[in-house]
Amino acid sequence: MKLQELLEKYEFHDSGLEGVLYHSETQHAEVEIEFCNWKQDYFKKGMPEQPIIRLVFTGVSEMEHAGLDQYDEGNTILDASLVQNHSVQEGIEFLVYNVQTNEAKHLRIFAEDVEFVMVDSTS
Repeated sequence: MKLQELLEKYEFHDSGLEGVLYHSETQHAEVEIEFCNWKQDYFKKGMPEQPIIRLVFTGVSEMEHAGLDQYDEGNTILDASLVQNHSVQEGIEFLVYNVQTNEAKHLRIFAEDVEFVMVDSTS
């Protein structure tokens, strides 16, 4: 799906950022998230409240992760928005706040497409 579709369909606020992988040689990135499923419009009782999901980005031309590729307990997504880079390619910017270090960081991924994958729905 296109990045804009992802942001229109899902709410990421308060979800936990679990990990970030970037493979520049294959233009591929993955973001693992403890997802606040209970905040989604489609959520119904009995569904997993905080499953682990993976966002798989393809056609990645640029990525800025400000050290977020290292797992750090307490990383929480405050906001997710659509941005553009100097070549006018669309990207997603996650504003990530760490409750333990009291630091805010940005994760920006400029890509052609993204896939939303449910990894673990037992939570």
